Amino acid sequence: MDVYQAIRVIQSTVKTTHKAIIAHASDGLIADHNKTKTVVQYSKHTPVQAASFLEALQRDNWNNFLTIREVQTAADEFYLRATSHLNDHFPLASVTMSSRDPPFVTPAIKSMLRQRNQLMRAGRVDKAGAIGERVGQLITQANSKWLAKTEPGSTGGAKEMWHKVNSLTGRSARPNAEPPDAVTMNTHYAAISTDPSYARPLPKHSCAELDAWPSEYAVFNCLDRLKPTATGPDGLPSWFLKLAAPAYARPIAHLYSLSLDNSNVPSQWKEACITPCPKSQSQ
Repeated sequence: MDVYQAIRVIQSTVKTTHKAIIAHASDGLIADHNKTKTVVQYSKHTPVQAASFLEALQRDNWNNFLTIREVQTAADEFYLRATSHLNDHFPLASVTMSSRDPPFVTPAIKSMLRQRNQLMRAGRVDKAGAIGERVGQLITQANSKWLAKTEPGSTGGAKEMWHKVNSLTGRSARPNAEPPDAVTMNTHYAAISTDPSYARPLPKHSCAELDAWPSEYAVFNCLDRLKPTATGPDGLPSWFLKLAAPAYARPIAHLYSLSLDNSNVPSQWKEACITPCPKSQSQ
């Protein structure tokens, strides 16, 4: 009587000379009742989607946008078109994350792992191995960023290193003080950032013409050098703005010029995500 119903030998996602063996018992997989699952959504972006997006940007025309002279109207139009591009070419995908997933497993990595498993079951071992190698590279990058603060001379130092060790071993540090709720934080920052006697200043002359700065090339360099940070309230990921830099540099430069010319900042640039972090722990 066979003990295992299916056995597969696959390339490991970590850097090793060994391979992994997946064996399914004839009576089904073992269920973990302590594991919790959560369905999350993320913007899936593949080379095929990126190529389609760049091709569509070549047909996009911003001439009418460049004639807008009102700051808020121009900002609304730009973010409406940018959000439409994101939703059309990079629609949200759903993937189920579990409490057993390690910290370096992102929704994108989890989706690639499931794709690899599907290819393995279909007998397409070569393509599954290529995806496994790519997953290994992403895991290495995630771990490098995660442990970057533990290096000598970094901001976190030894404290951050032990925090990482405790998170891996399951040991919990002393409980942090309970942070204030979002309403209290918003009220506090709004009170200290508001000047009741504020008056809008008059536009001033500068050494550069208003249409000369920031230039399209300067904005392109800024977008092309964006770091992979968290998405802001506008919903545009950093990788999306970096990919669209050749097409978005000109309209964004026009939007900057309008803001400087009118001494007015659009509402989209006044919003931010604030995550309060206590500086000391409760004794």
